Amino acid sequence: MRAIASSRSADFEPAHPIDQALEGVADPNSEPGIDVLVQGLITRLFTDGAITTDEFNHYCKRLMDVCQKRKEAE
Repeated sequence: MRAIASSRSADFEPAHPIDQALEGVADPNSEPGIDVLVQGLITRLFTDGAITTDEFNHYCKRLMDVCQKRKEAE
C-alpha cells in the first residue's frame, strides 16, 4: 500500500480527508445520509486515481465497520 502522507512534511501530517469524513460518520450526531456522501467521496478519489485499489478497499471496509457500529448503537 502506498503511503498516503508520502509528500507531506514529517513534522506535520494532517489527517487524510477520508479519515476526517469517516470520523464524521462515526459521530452519532452526524446528519442522516452522511455515509452515502462519504462512500461517494471514496469512490471519486479512486476513480480519479487519487487513491490506490488497496486504499479504496481499506476505506470501504472502514466505512462498513463504522456504519455497522452506528446501526448496532441505534
